[in-house]
Amino acid sequence: MSKRVIIIALWLFALLITASCQPATEQAVADNSLVGTWMTGHYYCIRFQGDGTYQAAGSMEGLDIASPPDSGTYTIQDGYVTLISSAGSRDCSSGDVGYYQVTTTSDGSMEFTMQEDFCKMRRSPLSTTFIFEPMEMMES
Repeated sequence: MSKRVIIIALWLFALLITASCQPATEQAVADNSLVGTWMTGHYYCIRFQGDGTYQAAGSMEGLDIASPPDSGTYTIQDGYVTLISSAGSRDCSSGDVGYYQVTTTSDGSMEFTMQEDFCKMRRSPLSTTFIFEPMEMMES
C-alpha cells in the first residue's frame, strides 16, 4: 500500500471520529415549537400563535397594538416556515410571502434563515441568518 493511500485512510478515519463525537446542535423546527414570542437582540420580535397566525414588530409593545407592523398566517413544513401577511399589516402588503428555513438549537433558540421574502420590513431585519430567543430566556 502506498504512503498516499495510508495518509488518506487515516485522514478519513480521523474525520469520521471527529464528526461522530460532536453533538447535533440543530434540528428542524417542529409544528408546535414556534408557538410563543421570540426576539432577536432587542429590535425585532415575532409572536407565533397556536391558531397559525403571527404578529411581528420592532418591539414587544408593537406586537400588542391593534394593527401591528406585520401580521398574518404561517405554516410549517419540512423545517421551513412560510409567512403570509394579512390585509391588516401596516408595513407589508396583503399577501406578501416570506419563506424561511428554521432550526432550533440545543439551548432553545431558533435560527431563521431567509430563503425569500417579498415584505421589505421583514426582509430588512432578517436579511441573513438571525438567532431568535424565546422571551422567557431574554427576561432571565
